Amino acid sequence: MSATFRYNRHDYRRPPVQLTHVDLKLDFFDDRVEGVETLHLTARETLRSVSLDAQALEIGDVQLVNADGTTRALDSVYFKRENRLEIVLPHECQTGEALALAIRATCRPTHNVLDGLYYDTTPPGAPPQMISQCQQWGFQRIMPVVDDCTAKCTWRTTLEGSSRYTHLITNGDVCRETNPDGVPVPVPGKPERMRITYVNTIPMPPYLFIAAAGTWDVLADSVMTDFGRTIRLEYLVPPGKTAGARLPMAILQDAVRWHARRLGYDYRRECYRTICMEKSNFGGMENVGNTTIITEAALIDEWTPDRRLVYAYGVILHEFEHNHCGSDVTMETPFDMWLNEAFTVNIEREYLADKFGTELMRLSDLDSMRGPLQGPLAVEDAGKMGRIVREGFNHPDEVVDGVTYVKAPEVLGMLRELMGAERYEEAVSWYFTEYNGGNADTDQFLAAFRRFSDRDLDAFFHEWLFTIGYPSLRGAWRHEPASRRLVVALSQRRRGGPGGWFTVPFHVTGVDAAGAPMPSVDRTLVLDCEAAEFVFEDVDAPPAFLDWNSGGAFYGAFEDATSTPAMLAEAALKSPFLVGRVDAMRRLADREMAATIADPAHEPAAQWLALFPAVLADASLPPGIRARLLTVSEEMLDRDYLPRPRERNAAARALRRRVAASLGEAALLRAFAKARKSRADEPLAVAIPRRSLVTALAMLLAETEGEKAVAALVDLFETASCIGDRLAAAQALLRTASPRRQEVMAALRALCRPHVAAYGAYLQVVAGSPAPDVFAAIAWEESDPAFRMDHPGHSRSLYAAMAANNAQLWTDAGLAWAEATIRKLAPVNEYVALVVVGAFQLVEAMDEPLRDQVLAMLERLADSFNPVQFPSIHGRLAQMLERSDSQPG
Repeated sequence: MSATFRYNRHDYRRPPVQLTHVDLKLDFFDDRVEGVETLHLTARETLRSVSLDAQALEIGDVQLVNADGTTRALDSVYFKRENRLEIVLPHECQTGEALALAIRATCRPTHNVLDGLYYDTTPPGAPPQMISQCQQWGFQRIMPVVDDCTAKCTWRTTLEGSSRYTHLITNGDVCRETNPDGVPVPVPGKPERMRITYVNTIPMPPYLFIAAAGTWDVLADSVMTDFGRTIRLEYLVPPGKTAGARLPMAILQDAVRWHARRLGYDYRRECYRTICMEKSNFGGMENVGNTTIITEAALIDEWTPDRRLVYAYGVILHEFEHNHCGSDVTMETPFDMWLNEAFTVNIEREYLADKFGTELMRLSDLDSMRGPLQGPLAVEDAGKMGRIVREGFNHPDEVVDGVTYVKAPEVLGMLRELMGAERYEEAVSWYFTEYNGGNADTDQFLAAFRRFSDRDLDAFFHEWLFTIGYPSLRGAWRHEPASRRLVVALSQRRRGGPGGWFTVPFHVTGVDAAGAPMPSVDRTLVLDCEAAEFVFEDVDAPPAFLDWNSGGAFYGAFEDATSTPAMLAEAALKSPFLVGRVDAMRRLADREMAATIADPAHEPAAQWLALFPAVLADASLPPGIRARLLTVSEEMLDRDYLPRPRERNAAARALRRRVAASLGEAALLRAFAKARKSRADEPLAVAIPRRSLVTALAMLLAETEGEKAVAALVDLFETASCIGDRLAAAQALLRTASPRRQEVMAALRALCRPHVAAYGAYLQVVAGSPAPDVFAAIAWEESDPAFRMDHPGHSRSLYAAMAANNAQLWTDAGLAWAEATIRKLAPVNEYVALVVVGAFQLVEAMDEPLRDQVLAMLERLADSFNPVQFPSIHGRLAQMLERSDSQPG
């Protein structure tokens, strides 16, 4: 079984024809969409035939359109397995020659293939809701096309559908000649149908195309940018849900203005529209003026969990930035997707930090990096995947992962540190000016930074972008009183895959006994070899401890070789860098976790336990940071323990019980009651961190198993004013033996089922239960008519949460559940099934007998999935099982 890729970077070349304009008409019917198009093309080379991408289509007439408007029928062959329509030309077409092809075709949307046009959730009494997702090769499921990133062209698109729809939407501005009022007009002789035409004069590749026929209410407003341009803003929402779009509309207005100030970007279209969609494998999609965002993030109300609130702020800014980075300057190929996403994510991160605080957002970024299921470090720990610039894939959706969205932005952050902010911004500005309106590949992007850097960047780019792996840094320091010098030693070893030494910018700051930064020890060090020493002069006294890059960009792992438990405890209580405090606390917890895994009877160090009451009593700490410091996570910083999920889960649970016991039920109840208090007008930036503290305390209360603790959790559930607190209460109660937990879960189900965001969060709580009855609970949810496996929000919430449930996944019942779930889920949604498969990516490093059990399961799965029908699942399983000849990704 060979783990080769279906699509390889080295095979790519620009298509032999350039698409220059598309005239398109789509007629929406309940069971199909009929299309007719004229593709205007220019030959890049001598041609006797034209090859177009076409997938799962019914092909009709194919004609050549002559210069005088007459047509001539052409012979064509549809190679369905290759997704290719080959059209034979009547004569040899010379380089530079223009031609026009008229084609009729029909596509048939489905409920579960979320590429091209598909059925979204239809409002009651409305005609079938249809929407498209064209990234990366979705347009070829609508009509034959040159489905390539470089096929940037102008468009004229006419949509026709039932007059019962409220909207027919596509890219561009409404053509006022055909639709003078900007709305669909009745089709002559067919009053039951309506038609609208859009003109898009700014060249756009097919993957950014959108077509939607649906029933929405509209919240409309506008925003004036710093350029004096007024942009009409529209939110298309499910009927009766406009109230939920009011805060998102305010966020969008703020984001557009913030974006213009930050980047000087001038949005050039009349309207910017946000469209709610329920079913998508992704959170949002930029479609040149028509952003689709999953409803659970696009709308905000009292049923929106806090994580979705923060996500909403981020995705709104993220998708708007794609007008700049993605639409105006477009990646050359899907292998260059990181160009679109890494810069965009970093702009999104800046916006979120501005709204919710730098420290909490940085901690959230670190969580995404270190996550054991989908975090890119875990992916690279397996040694099979992790290149930012991909060599290949089996389906382009595979590139939508933590490597692209977490690792790549972090690498750009390190590049900024290495170059300096001013030179970095100069390079970025030059790049977007130079390639505006066109395409750029990775080499062109990197050349922009080389142009403005005062140091050689080749080694930096090679190791970070073109190899699998990351550095595990080790830091140590010593003070030399006689010479008044502080010497910092940094070394690196490579994890994840072979290669050279990484170039790592790493900021070090000394902190004195009073908890103040030391100006004499405050510098960004650059390690570009295996080991080096860095000297700080004129340091009269040794620091109490060092802060190791706690707020700076860094992708990898770090070990502090000098700090003792006493020094780490001091850092946790005194560091002026809040991220550094959390980091110190986690390093202490790592020591206790390791000792508990080695000996389950281990008694935690008194010094460590004493930190928790100090944190609980420290009112000067921001609530969100206090929540972090009070959390004992099973996700250790020491990545050698990652392949031991059962042991980590058990150790964390045991340590949480000891922490809860040391704090005492009474103290926890007092802190819990205080954290619950809030003002009616509490801003979100204050409420969300406070509620995270409520959640952290609820988890500790659950470990006491006390009657008063259970009563307090039930009271939180019954009296909470927001869904986040109710979810926290239910999650905590599931960690107790209280008989009230089932009653609370039933009530939570009834509350959440009518609300898409709350329902997804509820499913996550169900699947996260540490109790053995979790499998029965999942089966019950699957049998509920409200649950739809073809709804990625439902399946992702339920199955990904169970895949991360280390208390039960690694039991015999858990492995049986995983195998059965992957088998039934892959035919419905291969992308979500890959998440469940990812739970086993570190199989080779697992202990026996678990390793053999998992390998046997993966072998059975690999044998049962056809590589043509299930390219991503089959390819991923092949990578995990092939130890010598698997293809690195």
